[in-house]
Amino acid sequence: MPWDNDIFYYTASILRKLAGNYERLYEFPESDMRSIAEFKADFDIALDSIGHGHWTGLVSRRFNDYHHFGRRQRVIIARIIGIHDYHLQSWGFPEPRKLRSRAFHDMLRKLNEK
Repeated sequence: MPWDNDIFYYTASILRKLAGNYERLYEFPESDMRSIAEFKADFDIALDSIGHGHWTGLVSRRFNDYHHFGRRQRVIIARIIGIHDYHLQSWGFPEPRKLRSRAFHDMLRKLNEK
């Protein structure tokens, strides 16, 4: 259950959905734009917190532009851009699914801390 009184607790499935729809978040006209902006800001803060790259939102669709980011950040960025795991493996990312799971776990820890 994401809500506990007035506190929202993120889950891994919510983060996966945010990453998979990152570029299209504002295309849902029936949604509350303020709430979407808050979710996106939380996601950005959490992604920024798990590595040494400074994530300020998607500024490029070229994966090479994020070479200075940490591995965990880059597997999440790859999901946002739409890069498949087999490409990541060919570029030297062993077990991208496991790495992404760990990254989401670290993001959750940041978002759900009290």
